[in-house]
Amino acid sequence: MDPRSLYVFENTALSSSVIETKLELLRNDFMQVSSLNSKVSFIDYLWAHLIVTSRAFPYRIVNPHAKPYEVMLLPIVDLLNHKPHAKVEWSSNRDGDFRLSLPVSSCQTGEFEIFNNYGPKGNAELLMGYGFVLEDNEFESLQLSLTLDDVLKENLLAEWKVVLPVLSDFTNNVCETKNTETVAESDTITVFMLNVFRPIPDGLLELFCYINKNAGDKGMTLKNTMNGLNQLRQSLEMKYMNKLDKMPGYDAQLISEREYLNAKTFRQGQLKIYNSTKGEIKSMEKKLLKDHRKHFITLKDILKKDDDFQGFIEVCGWNKEVEQLSKSEMELLLRLWTLKIVNYSSVADAAATATPRIDTQWIVDIFHTKVEPTALEDEFMSDLYSQLIPALKENVPELMKGDSWTLESWLKIDQLVSENSYEKGKTQEPLLIKPLVL
Repeated sequence: MDPRSLYVFENTALSSSVIETKLELLRNDFMQVSSLNSKVSFIDYLWAHLIVTSRAFPYRIVNPHAKPYEVMLLPIVDLLNHKPHAKVEWSSNRDGDFRLSLPVSSCQTGEFEIFNNYGPKGNAELLMGYGFVLEDNEFESLQLSLTLDDVLKENLLAEWKVVLPVLSDFTNNVCETKNTETVAESDTITVFMLNVFRPIPDGLLELFCYINKNAGDKGMTLKNTMNGLNQLRQSLEMKYMNKLDKMPGYDAQLISEREYLNAKTFRQGQLKIYNSTKGEIKSMEKKLLKDHRKHFITLKDILKKDDDFQGFIEVCGWNKEVEQLSKSEMELLLRLWTLKIVNYSSVADAAATATPRIDTQWIVDIFHTKVEPTALEDEFMSDLYSQLIPALKENVPELMKGDSWTLESWLKIDQLVSENSYEKGKTQEPLLIKPLVL
């Protein structure tokens, strides 16, 4: 391909930077070749490299003592087209001759095409290694690469026994040797391969749950799972949203029609998996919300079921329709309500001020068992407290029951909400989550 044609792969796993990195590795190999024969050009070397990598068979098929990187070329056999489910057997006879055979069950009568089977390869691997793609390739995969802190990976393994995949875990060409420096570099990056069979592969959700865990979490909980799904979706959207579906225009001066159609098919396959993974995330969120509804406290629950809080809503001038509230209003409302719950639970007439239609005892229990807040110097929350609570004490003292309206209590409530909540959907409505181990 003309380097100028790489524009059709922008914002995909085969972006120009990825291909350029591959070319740079080949240039380094070429330097060793050119030192032996100066008449060989880089274009010649690329042609030879593609011929070998796209047609080679492992030499150990005919020589079991061959080294893993030794390969062989087989005239005629290398002309066979690839078919993912073709039943093909490679073997050798006693004389060491190569044999390709079709199992009896797959034999057909009359004239028919004989296929080879390169294995379960996605379109990125087929395009880079062989120069073609398959429509509706069931083995297509979407690569999600993450650069993670070494300490995080070590802790995830030690605490949750989760091993994260790296690039070298996935298939390589039969004749490709592993450059030590290249492998070491690739193994610093965590790589997940998403596909239609497994839109959320093993370890991916666990990783994001771990990132969103509270200090005492020993495994997946309702809270860290909801937030993990949320952050996973955000990571996918940041990388691929409104990118895979925007196919660059065709320019006959830069790219051939066949190459353009290959790129289009590749992007469509990637988009299908992206949408499949987002659909799986949404489905999992809905199921968790439904199955554990009693563990969630929504703003609608508060506005409809807590009569004691209506006075606060009126004084603060908040709209009683959640959809009309801004994100900052929703966050402030939830924290004020949570602080009110703690205070009202301590007054003498607690029975008269309780909210029996909402399970709030767990909030009170966490508040009183928690140590001092970790964010005592949170300037933003301190300023928010100064603007809100003193004014409420002065203007509506009858609402300010209880004795935990201090700045320290306010900061403890902020920490409690942060550690036990989840932002739902596009509105980012904060939902309180009662602790639950999954």
